Amino acid sequence: MKRTYIIIAIGILFLTNCTSEVEQEQYQRDTVIQENPAPASYAKVSLDWEGLYVGTLPCADCEGIETKLRINYDNSFELKERYIGKSNRDFTSEGTFRWNNAGNTVILDSFDQPRSYFVAENYLLHLDTEGNRIEGELAQYYVLTKE
Repeated sequence: MKRTYIIIAIGILFLTNCTSEVEQEQYQRDTVIQENPAPASYAKVSLDWEGLYVGTLPCADCEGIETKLRINYDNSFELKERYIGKSNRDFTSEGTFRWNNAGNTVILDSFDQPRSYFVAENYLLHLDTEGNRIEGELAQYYVLTKE
């Protein structure tokens, strides 16, 4: 009889500690947004950062900016943006990027004002024009996810 209770207790404990893959991804995303999970230069030397990142960034005068950013090991990039509800045209930019001194942020220099993205595991966080994390109620929408 005690054995049955122990097995039931272990089963309940196991089930309550399991989380879905979606919940785990959301937790990782929230953690990345809230704090720097790694020491300086971790992203540049330790993460598999090369690839295509996609997402829809907030827009002041449209429904959102559909964004596709490919960053390559040779420090080149291709950025495609489409202003949803405003234009069906893709705006494409190409150029090179550099890493900040800490090695955790890529900076696209091919614009009037450089664009910066904090590099995290499978995410890029779009930063403000001064290179700081965007805060407030829209902060969670400034994320590009790696495909």
